[in-house]
Amino acid sequence: MTVDMGQQYVDFFSYFRTTLLHDPSGFFYSFGKALGGDMLGTWSYYLMSPFNLLLLLFPLSKLPSVVAIITILKYAFAGLTSAILFIKTRPQINGWITVGFATTYSLIGWMVANQLNILWVDGVILLPLIFLGLNQLLKGQSTKLYIISLAAVLMINYYIGWMIAIFVGAYTVIFTLCKAYETTQSYLKVFLKWLGASLVSGVLAAWILIPTFKALASSKMGVQQLIFAFKFEYNPLNMIAKFVNGAFDFTQLPKGTPNIFVGSAVLILFLYSFFSPTINRRRKIANGLLTAFLVLSMSFQPLDVIWHGMAAPVWYPYRFSFVFSFLLIVIAFEALADILANGVVWWGFASSLGLMVLGFIYILIILKKLTFLTPLKLVITVIFLLITAGLLFAWQRYPQKRFFPLLLCVVMAAEMGTNFVTSLNGLSYLPNANYTEFSKLIRQASTKANKMDPNFHRIAETFNRTRNDPFTGNFNGGSVFSSTLETSTTQFFNNMGNPSDVYYAVYANGTTFTDSLLSMKYYFTARKVTGANETRKSLNYLVPLTSRPDLNNYPVKAQTDLINIHENPNALPLGFMTRAQYMFPINNMADPISYQTEIASQLDPTVKNIFTPIPITHVKYDNAYLW
Repeated sequence: MTVDMGQQYVDFFSYFRTTLLHDPSGFFYSFGKALGGDMLGTWSYYLMSPFNLLLLLFPLSKLPSVVAIITILKYAFAGLTSAILFIKTRPQINGWITVGFATTYSLIGWMVANQLNILWVDGVILLPLIFLGLNQLLKGQSTKLYIISLAAVLMINYYIGWMIAIFVGAYTVIFTLCKAYETTQSYLKVFLKWLGASLVSGVLAAWILIPTFKALASSKMGVQQLIFAFKFEYNPLNMIAKFVNGAFDFTQLPKGTPNIFVGSAVLILFLYSFFSPTINRRRKIANGLLTAFLVLSMSFQPLDVIWHGMAAPVWYPYRFSFVFSFLLIVIAFEALADILANGVVWWGFASSLGLMVLGFIYILIILKKLTFLTPLKLVITVIFLLITAGLLFAWQRYPQKRFFPLLLCVVMAAEMGTNFVTSLNGLSYLPNANYTEFSKLIRQASTKANKMDPNFHRIAETFNRTRNDPFTGNFNGGSVFSSTLETSTTQFFNNMGNPSDVYYAVYANGTTFTDSLLSMKYYFTARKVTGANETRKSLNYLVPLTSRPDLNNYPVKAQTDLINIHENPNALPLGFMTRAQYMFPINNMADPISYQTEIASQLDPTVKNIFTPIPITHVKYDNAYLW
C-alpha cells in the first residue's frame, strides 16, 4: 500500500464491504463522508469494478491481501482480453507470439506506474474488447460487442471511459477520412453507425453517468477554472526516454513524462510498419496521424487537459497514455503478421534499428536531466534490444525453426518483467499492519460507541490513519478525502477553521461550540498506556492529528485497550429548534471565530460572543532565531 492506495482506496474498499453486506443505502448517501454527502459519484469513480466483489468473500483483516489478489487478476485479465483481440484479428499467428504480445500489454509502463490505481485498470482490460468491437462495426458487422463493452467501461469508471471514448473517436474519424479499413458499406454510413452505437452505449450507462455529472458539478468541476495554456509542457522528444527499461521512479508520480514502456519487440515492429511496402499505404498514413495526435496530446497542454476531463490532473500525469501504448502494440502485431505473410524488407528493418539508435543517442545527450535513469537501466535496455533484434533476424533467416516464437515470447515476457521489477524498486510501501491493526482498533472503538448509543451521532478523533477513517471505522465522522467532495462542504470547513481543499476536509480544529453544533457526541483519544506492546501499537497506529486539552471536560464513557471514548454532553441532535426564524447565510467570514460566533448568534440572538480572548503575558522562545 502506497500513496492513494493507502490513503484513499483501501478505506473505500472497506466502505464497499459495509454497504453491500450491511447497509445498502450507503450506495446513495453516507454520513461518513465528512458531515454527509452523496455517494453515487464516489461509487462511479472508485468502486464499480466487478472485481471488488471478491472483497465480500474475506474478512476486513485480509483486505490488503485481497487487494493484492485483485491487482494480479486485473493484470491477468488485461492480458486475456488483449489475447482475444489478437486471436480474433490474426488467427493465423503462432500462439506463443500472441502470449508474448498479451504479456507485453498487461505489463506496459502505464500498468506498472499505476499499479496502485487499480480502479483505472478495468479500462485497460476493456479497451481491447472495445477495439475489437469497433473493428467489427467498421467492417459492417455486428455492433453488440462495441456497445456492451463501451457501456461497461463508462459504468465502471467514467473517467477512464472518457479517455477511451476520445481514443475511439479519434481512431474512427482518422481511419474513416483516410479510408484505411475495408468495409461492406459506405464510409459515411459506417461513420453514422458508429455514432449511433456510441450513443446507445451512453444511454445504457446514463443511469449512473447523469447522477455522477450532477455530483461533479457540485464538487471540483464547480470550482476548478478551465485554463488552456497554448504551450508544450515539455520537449516531446524527451518522451523517448520512457522507452528505456525501468524508466520510472517516485518522482514521476507527481510530475513526469508519460509512462509508455512497451519493450524492444514492439518498438522495432512499430517503426518497421511504416517502412514495409506490403502494408496498405492508407493504413500507414492513418496510423501515423493517430500516433502523432496522441504524441501531441501527451505534450501539448490544451489537449492534455481535454483528455483529463477538462481538469489538470493532480499527481499521476498523462493518465490516458495507456491508449498510446495499446496503439503501438496493435500496430506492431500487425507488422509482425505482415512479415510472417510477406517476408521482411531488410532495409526497412535496418531503418527501424537506425531510428532506435538515434533515439538512444538523444537519451545520452540529455541523460543528466533524466534523474529516473541509471547506467544499469540503459545497459539492460541495450541487451534486450540486441537479443530481440537478433531473434527477429534469425527467425526470418531460418523460418522453418519452430522454436523462435517461443523464444521471442520468453524474451518479451522477461523484458517486461524486468521493467516491472526495476521500476517498482524505487517505491516504498506501507506494511499491511498499518491498515489491518488500525482497522481493528478503530472498529473496536466505533462498535462499542454505536452499541452504547444507537441514536444518530458523529464521532471525531484526535488521531488518524487517513482522512477516510470513518469509512474504515464504520462511523459518522467529520473528515474525508475524495475526488468527488462537495464544494459546499470544503467551504464550510474552511470557514469554521478546519483544514480543507478541493479534495479533502478534516475535522481537526473543533471547538466546544462546533462539537455541539455538528453532533460530535463522541471523541476518540489515545489512552495513556504503560505496557511495551500497547505503547508500540499506540505509537505506530494512533498517529496524533490534533491536540484538544478541553476534551478533559468530556467524561470518558467507555474504553478499549488503546482508545478512550469521551462523551460530549452538549452534543445537539441532527435536527433541533432555534430561537431565530431563519439561519444562514453567514455574512461574517473574516475568520473562524467571527464565523462561529455569528452562527451561535443566529441560533440564539442572546449570544453575543462565544470566545474570550486571552492576553499573552509571557513569551518563551525555544530553538528560535530572532532578527
